[in-house]
Amino acid sequence: MNPRIAEIRRQAGFSTQEQLAEYVDAPRPVIAKWEAGITTPRYKTLLKLADALNITVDDLLREPDALTQDAEEIA
Repeated sequence: MNPRIAEIRRQAGFSTQEQLAEYVDAPRPVIAKWEAGITTPRYKTLLKLADALNITVDDLLREPDALTQDAEEIA
């Protein structure tokens, strides 16, 4: 999962893990584990998370370098 998840969360307007946890209906410690890269969300939760953060599921699952590399290949 994208290691920048905490940064993306803040950019989406969720200043705390608790706020995001409420939105996606997950416990706050689970959000912390996602942000630390310890676990990844289940599929249905992944959809809610992508919606909350206003990004695609693909963006959530890709490493940031992969996104840059894909953009360079298209150009």
